[in-house]
Amino acid sequence: MSISRSAQLYFEIEQVLYTQLEEDGYDVPMDVIKGALKDLFDSVAIHTWSRPDVYRVAWEEGWPISQGAADEILSDVERRVDAEFGITWLTFEIAVQEFYENFDWGKLKREEQEAYIGYFLIEHHYPPGADQPLEAALHLESVSQAAALDAASERADLSDVPVSLYSIPKDKEPSLDEEWLKIYAHKLWEFDSEEG
Repeated sequence: MSISRSAQLYFEIEQVLYTQLEEDGYDVPMDVIKGALKDLFDSVAIHTWSRPDVYRVAWEEGWPISQGAADEILSDVERRVDAEFGITWLTFEIAVQEFYENFDWGKLKREEQEAYIGYFLIEHHYPPGADQPLEAALHLESVSQAAALDAASERADLSDVPVSLYSIPKDKEPSLDEEWLKIYAHKLWEFDSEEG
């Protein structure tokens, strides 16, 4: 196998094959498996994309994501791959954008909300000059959408003012600036204090 390319996929194939043969009662040494696969591995060039790649793009774009959503996006990308240009980061950016374009956050059940992990910003809508018992914003990093919803609902009740919940990019410093919110944030929910 060429050592100049990433060997992770090849390693995983060898491991799965070794484990399955062992579970089926075959004692085949790893060096035999590697030798049997060597010709195959040396005769192909494969670049693989995986869930972490989809997570990266989704979080850079400010979207929470679940394993199931990542699998759906990977499947969509693979189904529509362009044989001329292959799969690129732009391919994933477009696929993520299309996935979330008309996404209905309200249809997710609690278990599904717990699976969507992301970066969130909670904004309190205090009237000008009003007392602010809580800070105007709360930044939540790498939490489930369910936890973010719970926090936003609780803060609406505690502050007695409306609260907005945004999903935001992982690596951007959060801001309540209107222009920043317009460019980077995705408003997922609004809570009135009595909705809790």
